[in-house]
Amino acid sequence: RHRTGEAPLPPAGPRTRLSSVLGGSILLLGLGVYLAVALGYPALSNVFDNAAHRDYVEHLAREGTLPEPSDGFQMYQPPLYYLLGALLLDDSEPDGEGRWRWVRLLGPLAGLALAVLSWLLVRLLVPERPGSWWIAPLFAVFVPAGLYSSPGISNEAFAAATTGAAFGAFVIFHATGRLGPVPMLLAGTVAALGLLSKFTAAFAIAASVLVLAGRAVQRRSRRAVLSLLAFLAAVLALAGWFYVRNLVRYGDPFVGNWDLASGLHYLQEPAYRTASFYLQPAAAFFTNPEWAPWTSFSGGLYASFWADVFRVLGDGSAQRRYWIEVSLLAAALPTAAIGLGLLDTCRRAWRHLFATPDIALAAAAIWSVLGLAFFTLEVPFASTVKAFYLLWLVPLAAVFLVRGRGWIAEASPALGVLHDGVLVLFSVLSFFLYVI
Repeated sequence: RHRTGEAPLPPAGPRTRLSSVLGGSILLLGLGVYLAVALGYPALSNVFDNAAHRDYVEHLAREGTLPEPSDGFQMYQPPLYYLLGALLLDDSEPDGEGRWRWVRLLGPLAGLALAVLSWLLVRLLVPERPGSWWIAPLFAVFVPAGLYSSPGISNEAFAAATTGAAFGAFVIFHATGRLGPVPMLLAGTVAALGLLSKFTAAFAIAASVLVLAGRAVQRRSRRAVLSLLAFLAAVLALAGWFYVRNLVRYGDPFVGNWDLASGLHYLQEPAYRTASFYLQPAAAFFTNPEWAPWTSFSGGLYASFWADVFRVLGDGSAQRRYWIEVSLLAAALPTAAIGLGLLDTCRRAWRHLFATPDIALAAAAIWSVLGLAFFTLEVPFASTVKAFYLLWLVPLAAVFLVRGRGWIAEASPALGVLHDGVLVLFSVLSFFLYVI
């Protein structure tokens, strides 16, 4: 039996091998897709404050010191992406796009890394459905939030990959029964890299700590306590310095450019939220998709996850809008599968508690979404409802998707086939809308 406490591993057969070959082929296609997006996109664009992210890289390359949040609009961010960017900056090019030729590869490689992690986690956590493994890389490669956030000079896709890797390392160790102090020291090291990339890694770390602390209380063993301490020690030793610096200087470990303490406090319309904003889940279907992030929290997340509503990789033509609306309608079925898979994961977590990674998956997903909702209250501006803030959850969503698809197929095999067909159709539409 495998370590997750569910059904035994199925024997390798033609379906398993076919799904593995198909999944690997999709990942190779994904490499080409993400490189095509990145190389065809202007490195000097200013979408999503790309110019401010470039300023951070230039500061590190020029000064060799970490900036203060007051030095620039994005300079409150943790430094890992920008340190790598400064190392990759091409000094042989005094100016222009050529100077950023290597830095711009970080985004597409991060997008591909999320797809690879999605495939690995599904194979590990959903071994009873090998015929559906290929769904995970297909979903992860072509999800628009990854495609449109990866080509620019920004830490978003990179931070999603490092945070996903941080959580993925813990889940893989847990699912394979390696939760001793040494593996947890390694997992904590990877988690620290995520925390040095973006604040949202705190949700992945909190979910991992929940499981380790729960096991320590449940088992009351010295080894379980040492595993928890090893994980925390690695995180604090490698990433704690940045947050301690913020706490000492600004009184907030997570100081951002929206805080008065940063010296860059700003306002955008609308600077408030109402109850109806959080209670209109259908906004993505009954309004212009581009307006959804401004009119509804859940509708905005849905629209910006399944479509490029910010026009990063395309124009606002009526023809393009029509196909985006078709894509959003098609995405309703896989979204329902993700929801069912989350419920199934919560059921597994209740049954097995800390014996499986399921409670960590459910907690990380729920806490991250609630955290973003709280952020939209703390910073109630038009720009805070963006699905790529949750991009690191793509591997978890892939697990939920395959599990939910299994429930759908068990209820109706025809509906399961329809789900797969819709997902393939959506991926083709995504390819043509955001790549061609």
